[in-house]
Amino acid sequence: MSKPKVFEVRMHSIADIGRKVGFRRKLFVLTLIFMTLLTSGCSVQPVADSSGIVTLDRFARAEQYEQFITVGKSVDCKGTKVTIEKVLMDKNHTFMIVTVDGDIKGRMDYLTVDLFDGQDQELGRSSFLQKLSDGKTLLTFEAVQQVPKELRMEFFGGPVGYGDPVILTLKDIKFKTVGEKYTKEYKMTETMEKKGYRLVVKSLERGISETSLHYKLAALEDYDGIKHGWLYDWNNNYSPEGEILSMYDSGRKLGTHLSKFNCLGPYYRLSQDKKTIVGMANFDGAETDNLQVELTNIYGYYNMNETIPIEGVKDRLDINKNFPVNNYIVQMKSFARENDKETWILDYSVLDSEGNNVDAAIQANLYSKIDNYKFLLGFEKFQDPESEEPRLIFPNWQYPKNDDSLTEGIVIKITQLGIRQEDAVVDIDLNNLRNSVEHQDETEIMAVVSDYFDTFSWAVKNNDVIVFKQKFGYLKPTEKEGDGVNDWQNHLESRLGVGDYKVSFEEPLISISKGKAIVDLIGLEKVLRSNDYSGAEFNSVFYLDKVKGKWKLTKVDEFTEAEIYGV
Repeated sequence: MSKPKVFEVRMHSIADIGRKVGFRRKLFVLTLIFMTLLTSGCSVQPVADSSGIVTLDRFARAEQYEQFITVGKSVDCKGTKVTIEKVLMDKNHTFMIVTVDGDIKGRMDYLTVDLFDGQDQELGRSSFLQKLSDGKTLLTFEAVQQVPKELRMEFFGGPVGYGDPVILTLKDIKFKTVGEKYTKEYKMTETMEKKGYRLVVKSLERGISETSLHYKLAALEDYDGIKHGWLYDWNNNYSPEGEILSMYDSGRKLGTHLSKFNCLGPYYRLSQDKKTIVGMANFDGAETDNLQVELTNIYGYYNMNETIPIEGVKDRLDINKNFPVNNYIVQMKSFARENDKETWILDYSVLDSEGNNVDAAIQANLYSKIDNYKFLLGFEKFQDPESEEPRLIFPNWQYPKNDDSLTEGIVIKITQLGIRQEDAVVDIDLNNLRNSVEHQDETEIMAVVSDYFDTFSWAVKNNDVIVFKQKFGYLKPTEKEGDGVNDWQNHLESRLGVGDYKVSFEEPLISISKGKAIVDLIGLEKVLRSNDYSGAEFNSVFYLDKVKGKWKLTKVDEFTEAEIYGV
């Protein structure tokens, strides 16, 4: 029987969040969470080169080879006129160049737009914060999978607000994607291994105006996890030291593009065990076949759980304590209010076993005694970029008022020690790529995962459990109730007869070793009931074994809130 394809992989689907499928949230709540995470994790300023302006050189080749589509359609966004001048449907993204007459800022935020194709397929979201050097605005959306007959734009936020969106439909336009001769995709396993990590460049996509890079970063040795750009706790590319991921084209540095909504530089997520990262980043279009990728601010880290009481401290606390962590010593010196009285400084240093200073950083914050010091008070922290000694700066804080349970037992809790690793430099010759059987295995593994979701979708939409049982009924739940292992029957029965069922997820984290594979997924489920879509996020891990040359699913573990958040 024929079953519809619902399997999608998108880097834009949701942020680094995940909960068990049983803990559902309405789509509008998820959207608010998603937007909050993106805004807090990535730059929301106009972004492009160091001046914050996108240079027109970025689209010079697209203009030269007449790949732009002229549109010339306008819409009134409640007093702000937006004109879509032209569109470029590149391999990596869909770009729109627009002019704006009026203010994009409203009472709360800025004008934003969602894009859909003629089949109501979501093509992502863009702000109006990226400016071109000629004063026009650049909008960035997901790439189209095929040439659309029309596009629909839904404007909200800013002057429009959050009632009904302003809608502009782009139709009666001869859309086209960038010619195939200007685009190409490369699969590879260009690898660099250092003492504490392994970096693998997995693929590269070349469009006429943009180059996309996908990579995997894994911790080695005895580290509990790995982070990229963690020193300053910035998820976007621009730390105070500069870019943490760069690409060069025959020595020419390529400009950095958005990787997600308002996020400049690399976007990545961590595996459940925190030891592997999959990431992606976008740059200017490469014109030669000799590329170089550089990563800085790579940290292997150890978990810590040390507390320093600070209750009653008015201006200064001399700590003078040493905490051993594996072969290192974390020397906590003092916690003191700055002269301006607006910030507090946590001074510390990290030594190796021979007493030498180590390029390292700790993760620390303020916690109360609630739930065994798991209650984070939520004060932001960041590394002082001007100090040669490692320091953490905390905004000025006060004890919470009218709640005695919070005014007692406040501590500084140190949760991680990160050891900075040697920077990574990977040279890539596109005419002489190293490849491995891993790509073929990953393709076959994801085909099995895709079939699982396809079969699930067909079963719930056709009210037919038998078809799923015939394929995956051998996946038996454990005797431990609520652990999320092979709990497909409960999920099926609660969704039988829905009008539509779709799943999309972040780029999967795939680990393969000795005939076994683990696929770590964070995704979004959309269900159509009574002409209304609802959505919920999920976090699942698929386990597979290679049997007689073929990959077979052996377990599906959907994570509970307790497993993810420790509650």
